[in-house]
Amino acid sequence: MVEVAVSLLGRDAAGEIFFCRAIMRKTIAIWLTVVLALVSLTIRLLAAEQPALSPLPPSNIHSVESTAFQPEPPGDRVKCTVRNVMEWMPAVVSKDVYKVAPGDVLSVIVSGKANLNYVARPDAGQGTSPDEITVSPAGDIYLPLVGKISVVGKTVPEIEDSIRTRLCEYIREFQVSVAISKIHTVNVWITGEVENPGPQMLPAVASVSLAALQADIKPTGSTRRIVLTRKGVRYTVDLYKMSITGDIEGDMPLEPGDVIHVPAVSEYVEISGEVVRPGKYEMVSKSGSSDMTVHDLVELALGLTPAAMKERGFIERISEGGTKEAVYVNLADPNDNPHLQVGDRLVVPSISSYQPMIWLVGEFTGEGVYQRTPGSTVVDIENKSGIYFLKQGQTVLDVISATGGVTPQADLKRARIERRENGVLQSIPVDLERLLIRGDKTADVVLKNGDSIILPAVANKVHIFGEVRQPGSFVYSPNRRLVDYLGDAGGPTEQSKLTDVSIVRVSEGSKPTIVKLNAKAAIRGQSAEGNPILEPGDIVYVPSKFISSWRDATQMIFTSLSLITLFRRL
Repeated sequence: MVEVAVSLLGRDAAGEIFFCRAIMRKTIAIWLTVVLALVSLTIRLLAAEQPALSPLPPSNIHSVESTAFQPEPPGDRVKCTVRNVMEWMPAVVSKDVYKVAPGDVLSVIVSGKANLNYVARPDAGQGTSPDEITVSPAGDIYLPLVGKISVVGKTVPEIEDSIRTRLCEYIREFQVSVAISKIHTVNVWITGEVENPGPQMLPAVASVSLAALQADIKPTGSTRRIVLTRKGVRYTVDLYKMSITGDIEGDMPLEPGDVIHVPAVSEYVEISGEVVRPGKYEMVSKSGSSDMTVHDLVELALGLTPAAMKERGFIERISEGGTKEAVYVNLADPNDNPHLQVGDRLVVPSISSYQPMIWLVGEFTGEGVYQRTPGSTVVDIENKSGIYFLKQGQTVLDVISATGGVTPQADLKRARIERRENGVLQSIPVDLERLLIRGDKTADVVLKNGDSIILPAVANKVHIFGEVRQPGSFVYSPNRRLVDYLGDAGGPTEQSKLTDVSIVRVSEGSKPTIVKLNAKAAIRGQSAEGNPILEPGDIVYVPSKFISSWRDATQMIFTSLSLITLFRRL
């Protein structure tokens, strides 16, 4: 518990309580430390991110010619970040929705014109630090001047209102801030194909899927038949299907005493060829056949690519006699939807295996699918609509010349070719500025069947957020400096910390870089230092002298994450 000592300022002895500000230095220091750690972790995760293996949307397509690629299990893709999610849980839980329960740890700050100092006391029900309060088993907390307050079943704003109502009887002109420092835990058991079986203490807001992933599902473990046993009743959770459909209705919140079992994968089918995520997929069945159909499997593989020859799909199947047979399927016909058997392999052929082609994606004046065959001429290309024939050995320059050129918005320095060889997606940079503007033909590249030429638009915005009066995105102009763009954003606020401004710069093919600088002197016009020329796509963050709440911290983190992710996708 905390004991509040109220200092009365002034020389009058009339008994009126004067008001000073309450400074919770230790709490703010802890928050700042955690926020900086989260920002650092966010950047490291983004920097370690590998290029997406899935084809781009229809406007950004490429051909997949090899079926050798096997996707990693969905558990492997996300389990490495589950522990981070658990650690960030108090920060990401909505304070307007989450209802406080016994065992939760709250941080209470009263600030304003009253000088309130919190001092821990043995009977105060304190939390993990002297500045925190643990909700008692009865569901209440105790504060000096306020007394005992019931908080169980209340949201953070409701608790703040209760404290504010009580304090109004004693002091004036103050603010109350309550934050959830730690969520109470529940004890569950996890068994089966996991690396860490046994009892697990997890935040009460965690779900069955997070608990299973927290225990590290083995490659042999099922992600489609996770079993929850609660008070003698069994429930099945399909983690993989939830991850691709976004339907988390079946992902139940944990309760004390839950038992979660991850069985081994025993039955599977396979899909290869022109689908977004080829590979082996677990069947959810009771015997040798199931209700799983061809279209169900295509959905699990995230659908067909634009290069799929839908009318010529087929199922490879081993018959009861041990011979291999093929069952042809028209994937363009929703009524042609046979059931699958254990061990079946669905093959989706590529159009490019019959008709060689390339794709142009982005800032081209003649975007589309271009087919090439040996012996075709430029005249052949220009006289075609939609499908274009290219002669063997055609290069990037040949294609651009034949199809009408590029748009004024094209970023010539960031063009690239996406090529899949031996099941591996490669990204080959092409300097179109050298090729088209300078006429340097050494920058030209010979195309191969199935190539995608990607030409993004210029990232012609500079993004300013944080402690500025009008945060947002502003049109980039060459040779403009940091101070110029801060002026566009209305200038820094009184709470801005100009000595620690950050600039995040995302360059094609490289990791995001962060430059920290002192812009205080530059803002005042006293020095040119700390006032660099900004580049298109730069992200400027002006921090606050102090972070007042977890909401501010998480807003900063997720704004940075979304902006950086946006420019990495260009």
